[in-house]
Amino acid sequence: MWDMSDCIPEKSIVPVLVVDDLSNAEPLANALIEGGVQSIEVTLRTTAALSVIEKIKKNFPALKVGAGTANTAQLYSSAVDAGADFVMTPGFTECLIEQSIVHDVPFIPGVSTLSEMMRLKDRGFRVLKLFPAEVVGGLGLLKAVNAVLPELSFCPTGGVNEQNVKDYLSLNNVTAIGGSWIATRDDIHNHRWDVIKKKASGLR
Repeated sequence: MWDMSDCIPEKSIVPVLVVDDLSNAEPLANALIEGGVQSIEVTLRTTAALSVIEKIKKNFPALKVGAGTANTAQLYSSAVDAGADFVMTPGFTECLIEQSIVHDVPFIPGVSTLSEMMRLKDRGFRVLKLFPAEVVGGLGLLKAVNAVLPELSFCPTGGVNEQNVKDYLSLNNVTAIGGSWIATRDDIHNHRWDVIKKKASGLR
């Protein structure tokens, strides 16, 4: 399997981005980079998302850009074609696992139960996305999982925020977290680049 540290630095906070307008891609990426961000996740929930990934990778090649919410084989393949450095999903299917083999692009599949974690562990995965983290047990679940599946590490997303982020990062089986508060959809839409940069700077 892949060395995820090549895509997501250990104990980092990955901004989860919903970008509706391609023209916002460059100033958004610039604000995040100036704030010290090294990896981002662009969710494939807008019609602009694939073009946003492509534009950011073209203009900011050092920034690691992940594609999130890649729920189908077609979206997975399109994200790779757009230049995504890694792919994250809220859950997983055999079809998505097959896509990760075909494309050999780092894949962080989503889980919410121990059975799912064990199935993916048997397939060789060691880094998983816990989603929606707070809804399915959050900190308590991760602590319990570490006792029985210590070889796994997680990138929890969903309900992780400024108030609980340090608690998540303090767990030894959390490699990184995904957070949408760093660059909210509203901040992006209203071009609050200084606000985004300031919030990103506060992550260090």
